[in-house]
Amino acid sequence: MIKGKTILAAVALGTGLLGVQLAGPENLDPRNWMALSAQTQVVTNTDQNITQALVAKDQDGNPVSNVILNVNYIDHEGNETVYQTSTAQDGSITAPDEDGTYIYTISKPPSGYSNTTAKVILKVEGGKALTSQEVKLVKNEGMDRSDAKQNENPADLLLGDKIVADKATESDQKAADNAADLIAKADAEDPDTVDAARAALNALTAPQKKLVDTTSVNSLTEKEEKAKTVRKGIAEADDVAQKISKFPEITKLEQAYELEKLSASYDALTESQKSRIGDDVKAQLESMNSKIQKLREERADAGLTSDAINELPQEITLDQASQVQALRKQYDALTDEMKKEVSKVTLKRLTDAEAKIKSLEEQKKAADDVSSKIEALRSGGVEVSQVESVKASYDTLSDEQRAMISDDTKNVLNTAVSQAEQYKKNQEVVEAFKNQIQSLGTITSLKQKQSVSDARDAYNALTQGQQAMVSNEVYAKLQRAEDKINELSAQASVNEAADEGVETAKAAVQAQDEADRAEEARLAAEKKAQEEKAKEAEVQAAASSSSEKPNVLPYDIEGWRPWVIKALKANGLEPTEDRIGRVLRQINTESEGDQNIVQFIKDSNSGWILSGYHCEGCATADGESKNIGHGLMQTIITTFDAYKFEGHDDIFNGYDNLLAAINYAKHAYGDDLSYLGEGHGF
Repeated sequence: MIKGKTILAAVALGTGLLGVQLAGPENLDPRNWMALSAQTQVVTNTDQNITQALVAKDQDGNPVSNVILNVNYIDHEGNETVYQTSTAQDGSITAPDEDGTYIYTISKPPSGYSNTTAKVILKVEGGKALTSQEVKLVKNEGMDRSDAKQNENPADLLLGDKIVADKATESDQKAADNAADLIAKADAEDPDTVDAARAALNALTAPQKKLVDTTSVNSLTEKEEKAKTVRKGIAEADDVAQKISKFPEITKLEQAYELEKLSASYDALTESQKSRIGDDVKAQLESMNSKIQKLREERADAGLTSDAINELPQEITLDQASQVQALRKQYDALTDEMKKEVSKVTLKRLTDAEAKIKSLEEQKKAADDVSSKIEALRSGGVEVSQVESVKASYDTLSDEQRAMISDDTKNVLNTAVSQAEQYKKNQEVVEAFKNQIQSLGTITSLKQKQSVSDARDAYNALTQGQQAMVSNEVYAKLQRAEDKINELSAQASVNEAADEGVETAKAAVQAQDEADRAEEARLAAEKKAQEEKAKEAEVQAAASSSSEKPNVLPYDIEGWRPWVIKALKANGLEPTEDRIGRVLRQINTESEGDQNIVQFIKDSNSGWILSGYHCEGCATADGESKNIGHGLMQTIITTFDAYKFEGHDDIFNGYDNLLAAINYAKHAYGDDLSYLGEGHGF
């Protein structure tokens, strides 16, 4: 035992940091004197002896007693001794009087205070403490500070493993090894062993827990998760066993219904669960079933049957179906003589219950049939008439039958009905636009300019989905009407200029000049036609050089760039960035890069529904193709056949489709491919 005099000590825990004020002589051994935290200050004093070295107070300045401290004493030769001490009523402890360094750590705070592992270091020379320290212990005031962490202490850096309190003791290692061994032996199939392992781990001190390998702790967590499932199975088996054990003695046949449910619960158990049920309990269940069977055989009389029938609830539901069926079997098992003992009123109650069950089953069947029809709408791509038919079937159901259909299935129907109604509205709008275009007739006068302008405004007012429903033919007619108005406007300007004071002689000269130019133009046109014919032959030859189907995935618009360049060249057009960009944007508008796509809507012109790659009714009896978009550029069959290149007959080959589409656009809009890439059909 180390002799000493009174020293006062205290610890501050408010933030988990230990605040310390130190005072002592200059040139002290730096190994024994250092700041304990960011709040620590070191002050030297050589002019006085220190009579009180440590004092323990709370935040109100009151002494803190019963603070148990671990003390590591290191003498000048480096020998170390470990012991414990505690503060007295006035917060003091018995101070040592042997020279050396004393390191104090809190082992156990008094009730109402939190723990800390920060250190207080004391220097004793000549039998006297050379420092004066004040540390405050902060009351918890209801807060849980069990997670307080030790701050990095400079004493650790200098003293290192000489501080025994920081090193695992043999008992710590033994406790940690014991917990790890229990974890390793724990079996999820035996949850008690898992619980024992967790209890052993939780019982460890914080330093001891650090000695347990993380892998071992993770293994315990995994075993606990598996044990939950095992416990559930055990609980289910125990519940069945308990119900069997507590089942009343079989005395009447009315117990058969509950016993059958209990037997079904037992049969539903796994073999592993059944193995947990004792043989005596299993024998009890078997015995009870035997008694029921015996009662059925020996006591199948009219009185028992009548009682069972009369016990049926007044309101019959499908839940009583098996019970009613069992009663029918019970009644049918009676002899003809015993059946006479069953009153007509009782028998009518059974037949009424059977009729009610049959009615409910038929209602359920009808509800299930409608539910199946609704589920068929979930994938989409169906006719409006099909949606309307399913809705009509649903409307014929009673409130009771509708309650048998899930809310999710009802939502499918509501969504389909809403989409069908919107589609019909879109059809009406598009049909009105189509009629407006048709009413334009042949453009022959500028008086029709306003009508054409109104038609363009009407198209721009359509939604994107409605514009997609406008056929290429209708949209092309609008474009041709606009082109004709522009042509008439230009001609009107020319005529107006000619009417303003043009002299007759000048007109004659001009007429001759125009005749000469017309002849020159005719000759030039013949030459150009010959050149174009030769060029067209050259283009066809170049285009037919390859019929491979491009391996480009849907939505990869940029992946079509080399094929667009190739198709432009094949059509005799320079692959400028403007032309390439226009074609790529048109690909995105038409098919999003899917060369196998078919227009997947109910066509407003033909009325046929397209499904997958099959166009049902794409031709009339006389073979006329319908106005349906196909492939990469959504080219209709008639356009494709008219402008396709020789040897490139596959409308679902992206390159073949590009050749025909660009060929059409070149002839319809000119070499600059105007109208392409503007976000609409072409």
